Amino acid sequence: MLSAKKHNDVPAIVISPFSKADSFLIKRIVVKQIKDFFKDFFLLHVFKRRLTYLMLWIGAVSCGFNNVAGQDTVMLMPVNIISERLNDNANSINISKIDSFTLSNKIHKNLGDILQSQSGIQIRTYGYGGISTLAMRTGNSYQTALLWNGFNLQDPLNGGVNLIALPSFFVDKLEMHKGGETSLFGSGAMGGSVFMNSGVALNQGHKLLVVGSFGSFESITGGVAFTTSKKHWASKTRLFYKNAKNDFPYIDRTSREESIKYQRNAAVEQLGIMQQNTMKTGKKSLLTVDLWALNSDNQVPATVYQTSEIFSTNLTKNLRGALTYSVYRNRLSLKMRHATIFNSLTYNDKLADLNYTHQSFSQISEVESKLQFNQNHHLLFGINNTNDRGISESLSPEAKQNRTALFLAYKWLIKNRLNLILNSRKEFVKSSEIPLTYSLKAGYKIAKPISLFASISKNYRLPTFNDLFWIDYFSQGNPNLKPEWGNSQEFGLTYSKKWQCSALSAKANYFQSRTNDLIQWIPVNNIWIPKNIQQVKNKGMEMNMDYKICFSKQHFVTLSLDYTFLKSVAINNSVPSEETENKQLIFVPKHKGGVNMKWFFGKYFIAYQQTFIDKVFTTSDHLDYLRGYSLADVVVGRNFVVNKNSFTLSFSVLNIWNTEYQTMPAYAMPGINYDLTIKYLLQSTKHE
Repeated sequence: MLSAKKHNDVPAIVISPFSKADSFLIKRIVVKQIKDFFKDFFLLHVFKRRLTYLMLWIGAVSCGFNNVAGQDTVMLMPVNIISERLNDNANSINISKIDSFTLSNKIHKNLGDILQSQSGIQIRTYGYGGISTLAMRTGNSYQTALLWNGFNLQDPLNGGVNLIALPSFFVDKLEMHKGGETSLFGSGAMGGSVFMNSGVALNQGHKLLVVGSFGSFESITGGVAFTTSKKHWASKTRLFYKNAKNDFPYIDRTSREESIKYQRNAAVEQLGIMQQNTMKTGKKSLLTVDLWALNSDNQVPATVYQTSEIFSTNLTKNLRGALTYSVYRNRLSLKMRHATIFNSLTYNDKLADLNYTHQSFSQISEVESKLQFNQNHHLLFGINNTNDRGISESLSPEAKQNRTALFLAYKWLIKNRLNLILNSRKEFVKSSEIPLTYSLKAGYKIAKPISLFASISKNYRLPTFNDLFWIDYFSQGNPNLKPEWGNSQEFGLTYSKKWQCSALSAKANYFQSRTNDLIQWIPVNNIWIPKNIQQVKNKGMEMNMDYKICFSKQHFVTLSLDYTFLKSVAINNSVPSEETENKQLIFVPKHKGGVNMKWFFGKYFIAYQQTFIDKVFTTSDHLDYLRGYSLADVVVGRNFVVNKNSFTLSFSVLNIWNTEYQTMPAYAMPGINYDLTIKYLLQSTKHE
């Protein structure tokens, strides 16, 4: 079975269509969760309860004012959920955005394929087509939050998210925030956060998008998206399918006589649907309803050392639903939203006669209000309640948790030169003391093209359910674990200048952080038990440059350069060892860099992307490691436009230099491979 109890990078997130038993189980869990929510909520301390009511009352009253400002026109943009809290209350130097061309060109890929080239992000793949996780500025995936339309998708069982189960076809906008920001987004956002956004806007007419991709290793991907968008309501439905055998050749170096072998047991089949609706319920109010369902049948890739036949599989189920009601009153706004998230992973090994199912169920409710006093003063405040439950034969019946958080953010702009931001959050969990978290940020415009930025923050992460409640013959969770917590500091500068349609932007920043009470599984009397035993220090530097040169409106070149240096070491350990202390943490590269160049000339385009990743150590004593490598991809294509309809044909060569590499020990990765992608967009005029 997958050792999720000791390796939190392995997400506990089953598939084939939802069965009647699954539906009955979900209904039963919903009823139990609602009962537990009210029971736990009303047992909270009276002071916290009064604060909650006060926050709700303030939000409700604020939306009743209609004449705070003389401005009557309010733009209703349902697809900007992540932008307000992130872009309004974070330094721009920490925010990176995936451009629309990259998203469109990789619309048939998964989120891991898009993020692997981004500096400051480590992608760990347990074999091609296997489980894939991400980490930012830290060595662990459970310290990196991943949000969809503002809701955190980290699984409460192990804090991870499987990137292979996140098709980019379901993503309209992708942003990243590097650095801890738990004061804005809660537990888990210690190293950074990734924000996926998808939605449907009003008054856009009818659209039909058809995508087909055919690639190496018998890979077929298809997607259909239909949108109907009128003045007062809009609906968008996306269907996604992927099937790949992934039987690529690789060089077997496990014996003295090298030989060519083919990857075994790595096939993937996925079927998903996303349905999104936006309704204008008043002149200044919106209601959005979102549904995401994905079934994924993944074989567990064989390692290079496995010689016998294997038939192990991961069957995955993800079901997510979200409801958001937004009211805008000139300079005041109120958002109320709720999400229900169900994850399930079933590991099956026919030869070993093993079958394990791990499931989690989360309900997230949030009320958020924003007040804009004037152009220089913004206040955001709200309350969040999250109720999680884990279901597994390897978890104790106590695997449930209810937590409530109050958050506040204030932004002050002084004379259009100095920008001050204060974010704070206090979270309440029964039987656990969580520190008040905060971040203080400042930005100062030295001259028109140059700005300085600085920030300090305090962050935390709650133990996962596997850490707290795991039970089997070889390991046991520890309900007395404390939250991980730490402080971080940053300093940087940006430069930005435009010449007609050409532009140059650059940024560089230095960061450092210290994390305390890190959780590690250690053997105690032949039983693995998690304990707060480690202290880790991170420091590093990030640099980026983007340059665009225009020859005409239809002929231009863009160039992006990225580099990240990250030193992450354990500086204190209750199990000290001269062989491991003050050494780079395992699976954390010191250096990562990349270059991305795009050339657009008329209806043709060509893109070249190359990424370098330094070696990573696989043991704490640094005796074993995976060597560094460099990957390069090339894409060429042409757009055909007739009226408002478009047809795009592109051909990609991936790993064009046929680099031999591994991201996790003993898991082979493919050499040079290809795919052909066809996109057709049919659209009508807008509804006025």
